[in-house]
Amino acid sequence: MKRTALLIIILAGLICIGACGGGSSKKSGASGPAGTGNGTGTGTGTGTGTGTNTGTGTSTGPLSDNCLQIEMTFWVCGDADSAWIESFKSRVQQGADMLFHALHGQMAITKAVVIDKKEFAINTSQKFITVISPINGSRPSWSDGGPSPSGVYGWTAYPYMMCLAGQFPITIFCHEFNHLYFAKGGEEYNCRCIMGASPSNDFCDGSNCTGGNPCWPSLLQVAKEYYKKDWQHPKDTEGSPPAIQFEITDN
Repeated sequence: MKRTALLIIILAGLICIGACGGGSSKKSGASGPAGTGNGTGTGTGTGTGTGTNTGTGTSTGPLSDNCLQIEMTFWVCGDADSAWIESFKSRVQQGADMLFHALHGQMAITKAVVIDKKEFAINTSQKFITVISPINGSRPSWSDGGPSPSGVYGWTAYPYMMCLAGQFPITIFCHEFNHLYFAKGGEEYNCRCIMGASPSNDFCDGSNCTGGNPCWPSLLQVAKEYYKKDWQHPKDTEGSPPAIQFEITDN
């Protein structure tokens, strides 16, 4: 498939972090891609690292054959020290745990390749890359490398990358993950699910969507057509999220 020069940027500014818990958001003028996806969701980073680390999650047994296992690749735009890396690993594990439960145990992030001292740039060379810039704070760099607009805590250029700051809110991680790995088009700021401006810890369906474009129909479609997984919804969650295997390249 030929690469397209056009990046469809999905702006996902969700909850503002403040004492009152209030929120504001920025919306993109561009429409998102159709909910079909076109990648393998495995990441393509080549960093070899100098060791492997496990996260803080626990697992009660092997994942089911129907569980989609995802390997993520993170490009960290800064010099990450050991304390930052440990905090970051914990944050990624929390996001993985939330996604595992929100998707009824049918998807698990099992490995994360983390490479630091990367230069910030719009990635069009590899698919499914998570860019961390800057390494501190909760608001990411904008597409030109400057600060993001007020209220924006994550954005996605499908199908190449999502961009988050080092102290990203956990719901933002899950929100952008849905855009990047499941081609969720458009924004649902009025919804009460993970994709909304006042999010819960779940994805919505036709019975509780308040934004007009429920998540679960497109999740089921992409899981079946691209990941070849026969997901079910509604469904009880089975098992526990696994500890992520972290492969760290500390340049």
